[in-house]
Amino acid sequence: MRSLAALLAVVALAPAGAAADGPATEASLFGARENLDNGYDDWREAGAQFLLRLDRDRGGFVRLRGTERYGARDREAAAGVFFPLSPGWTGTVEASGASSPAFLPEWSALATLSRALGDGWVASAGLKRTAYATSDVSGATATLERYVGAWRLAWTVFLSRPDGASWSPANRLAATWYGEGLTRVEAGVARGRETEFAPGAGLLTSDVRNATLSAILGITPTWGLTLDLEYQRQGDLYTRETIRLGARVLY
Repeated sequence: MRSLAALLAVVALAPAGAAADGPATEASLFGARENLDNGYDDWREAGAQFLLRLDRDRGGFVRLRGTERYGARDREAAAGVFFPLSPGWTGTVEASGASSPAFLPEWSALATLSRALGDGWVASAGLKRTAYATSDVSGATATLERYVGAWRLAWTVFLSRPDGASWSPANRLAATWYGEGLTRVEAGVARGRETEFAPGAGLLTSDVRNATLSAILGITPTWGLTLDLEYQRQGDLYTRETIRLGARVLY
């Protein structure tokens, strides 16, 4: 669920009707600490992202992150582009890779297609392939969004399937409020089944319950501070509480 949320944050930087038609460049930095129970050590993550938007529907990004989990450290690089296909249609392609990872994917590829339906409605669907050290995972997503005034409401369905296993569904509901400039607040809840990789155990699929609260506080028209709070119950494996802080600069 995390990777898709990150991608949607890149593509949907402004609500429908916002003045985002001209070129824009953005840099962001973030750091996170995640507290786990059941005897697991805390997880840590830090990263940076650079985004170049040529117009509302065309641009690209590069993202670097370092992550510490299970007593090991992984580094990952990701890049993506988004582009118009025809009036009302937008495509997005993203790929990531890690060198000799302990728990992150060796590589992943994601492609999505979005359609503006009119009257504030947007529909999108995507396919994803993720390769881990011991097995691969296929995924699919579908999202329905509605923009109403300063609000965005979204429902996303996730499907994932490790090779040789059955499909596992999950659903996420989110509401976003857009304030002045960069300021925005989003709350989301998710429930379903999710697959993750753990060193020594391989791919594990478990029931997941998730709640998030994210905010960007615009300090000036060109920079703001970010805050993400997350609670996730990963079946009987662990409960994870996350706080992520960062900064976002437009220039």
